[in-house]
This record gives sequence, C-alpha cells and structure tokens, in this order.
Amino acid sequence: MLNFGREISTPFDVALDDSDDAFDTWVDHKNALVERLVRVYKLARENIEKAQAIQACNYNKGRRNIEFEEGDLVLRRTHPKSDKTKALIKKFFVKWVGPYLIVEKFSPLVYLLEDASTGVRVGTYNVVDLKPYFARPAAWQSNIQPDREASRPRPSRKSAPLVRTYNLRSRTTRT
Repeated sequence: MLNFGREISTPFDVALDDSDDAFDTWVDHKNALVERLVRVYKLARENIEKAQAIQACNYNKGRRNIEFEEGDLVLRRTHPKSDKTKALIKKFFVKWVGPYLIVEKFSPLVYLLEDASTGVRVGTYNVVDLKPYFARPAAWQSNIQPDREASRPRPSRKSAPLVRTYNLRSRTTRT
C-alpha cells in the first residue's frame, strides 16, 4: 500500500475482480492516488512514532542517569576476551579495575581518567564503562585474619593407586 497506493492483488482477487476503479481521466486517478497516499503515509508515520515511543520506553527502563564530577573515584570496566591459545578464560578475569581519579570531564558522557595510586593518565572513557568507587571502611581491613590452615604446607601422602570396584551383576530382565 505504501509503495503503490493500493493493496497488492492476489490471484484470488483477480479472479473475483468486481472492483470499479475506473476513472474518467488520468487526472482523476492521479488525484485519488495522491489523496490515498497522503492518508496512508500519515497513518504509517503515526504508527512508527507510537512504536518508537514504546521501544524507547522499554530500552530506557534499566538505564541509570549517572554523572561524575572531577575528583571522583571510579572503577573502569575491562572488556576481557577468552584466548584458547594462551589458556585464558573470560569468566575468570577481573571485570572492574581501579580506582581511578576523574581528571577532566569533557561531557556528561566522556571522562579523562588517571590511576589513583600512580598518577598515570590512562585515557578517556565513556560513562557506560565507569561506576562509582566506594572504599571499604578501615574496620573491615582489621577484621580480616589470614587462614593459618591454608598457609601451612600440607604433608605429601603417597597412597596406593585408586582401585575402583564395579557392579558386575547380571542385567537380564525377568519375564
């Protein structure tokens, strides 16, 4: 309908062909076609705008509007990739590194970062790859005790090879 200004005819429609679309002149046909196309385009535009509004609403449901200021501490997302040749597995990588200090704010979306411990600038990053850094309270650090059992070396035990026993009974079915 949007291309030709009329519905596409199927073979069944052609067989029934009781349409009376005959116009006296080609000007009448052109005017009717233009009116029909304007009406259809307007309807299509309204439907597209309605669909875009629904899609934007669904897309933005989980979006957080976050903005950082200069001097804030943030963590930066890493984008790890698995590599079979180096025996690296993505799920075991660290996903967030930091803390980093925001040195400059180019826009609400782009920030220049500096390593908080070394003072080396690491580059510019988008806000989607950043999250606020919250330092742990000092009380948490003092309560952590090393596990003495884990740090003690284990004595090596040389044992006999593992012997497995199998159930070798007959598996015939009773009839």
